Amino acid sequence: MMHVVVEDERGKVVEELTGSADGLNDLLARCSGEEFVLLPFVDPYGDTVFNRLQIPSLIRELRRLRETTTPRELDLLDRLDRLVNRCQEDVHLYLRFLGD
Repeated sequence: MMHVVVEDERGKVVEELTGSADGLNDLLARCSGEEFVLLPFVDPYGDTVFNRLQIPSLIRELRRLRETTTPRELDLLDRLDRLVNRCQEDVHLYLRFLGD
């Protein structure tokens, strides 16, 4: 199962995805096509890190993903949005997807 955290430049976890991330791999697997540039590179078996400059593009992709989600997936996206927005608030914060 994938885990998602916001960390500082030293790797200290500042905030993490709360609750179950079940379904995140399935959601990310649907990110294909020209409208998705960053999300297809999230590695379900390794770590993937996004920096502050990538966050605006990531926000747009997550909005597109919302158009095809179930209510359960929307809850997961809401919690993920919180982390993404946190990375936009301060410098030296990174969004890290930790794969299995």
